[in-house]
Amino acid sequence: MSADPPPTGGAARPPGSEERRPLGVDWPAGSYLGLLSEPSRQALMRAGRVSVHAAGETIVREGERTSHLFLIEQGLVKVTSTTREGHVSLLAIRAAGDVVGELAAIDGAPRSATVTAVGTVRARAVRHSEFVRLFREQPQIALALVAAVAGKLRAATRARVDTGGYPLQVRLARVLVELAETYGEPAGNGVAITVPLSQEDLAAIISSSMAGVTRSLQQLRRNGLIDTSYRRLTVLDLDALSDLAVLPHLAEDASTGLSQGTSRDTQD
Repeated sequence: MSADPPPTGGAARPPGSEERRPLGVDWPAGSYLGLLSEPSRQALMRAGRVSVHAAGETIVREGERTSHLFLIEQGLVKVTSTTREGHVSLLAIRAAGDVVGELAAIDGAPRSATVTAVGTVRARAVRHSEFVRLFREQPQIALALVAAVAGKLRAATRARVDTGGYPLQVRLARVLVELAETYGEPAGNGVAITVPLSQEDLAAIISSSMAGVTRSLQQLRRNGLIDTSYRRLTVLDLDALSDLAVLPHLAEDASTGLSQGTSRDTQD
């Protein structure tokens, strides 16, 4: 595999010059950095180069041949992929502690997705050569990466099942509950989702049309479960939204519809 060129974009800082994550702040337990022991985590962080990316900046571009990976230290990124027809699909949201770009770092294949900053993002790029060296010296770094990739695969499988087996409103409720629990902050009488997602983004996540998402959001708003404004959504009744996300009779209805050849569009 050829050596990586220096990561482009962002305001880069040389290794060793970065301030560490504030004391007393832990990485999320399920994140890649959260799975590592402190010595392994520090070794990996020291091997990387910090860069700060502005909102909307592309960190990794689908199809390019680079093999460094990125550790997200602060902020959020969205992972997208473009179909042959030109449709952009939102695959995932990644946050502090997560790793992105790891597949190319493992197999050297072209990038399978685009990673874009959602708001200001501080990331740390680790070259393929450095990552391989650490794999050999500290097996826990490799084992934690396997666990992180497995977690992403499980989530992708669950999302695929949800998309195919449940009506639109249930799929949307599940996504909103997950976003509220993962990225929510207390806001007045509810929980504000801090990820600035558009209706188009939500439609991409649940494989629906924008019209279907708009109708479902309006219904949730009329029922007093959510409040919406431009790129901001507040969950007013998380318990009720969670109940909607797991209604068994809706799942049965969806299964019946699928067995009768009901298409995704009719479920929308």
